[in-house]
Amino acid sequence: MKKSYKIKNSNLGKIIKLLSFILTLFLIFYFIYIQSDIDKMEKELNDVTNAVIHENLKNNDYKLTLKDQQKLLERLAREKLDYAHPEERVFVDASGIQ
Repeated sequence: MKKSYKIKNSNLGKIIKLLSFILTLFLIFYFIYIQSDIDKMEKELNDVTNAVIHENLKNNDYKLTLKDQQKLLERLAREKLDYAHPEERVFVDASGIQ
């Protein structure tokens, strides 16, 4: 009777060792797979972050250009078309001397 118990116990021990080995291999490969996904996503995040930074720089350039053009248009309107801001006082030199 004791021999049959030892045989079943040793088979059970082998099965548990085999299952734990298979589980360990599965987890190792799963973690490697997950790590590769994380690396891909970090690269994608870096690419998107760089694209956002590049677009922000372009937007700042456009804002500066627009501001400069607005100042230019305002100056041209004052000099060539004699325009003024709504609440601005304009003094005209009536002496004729320029």
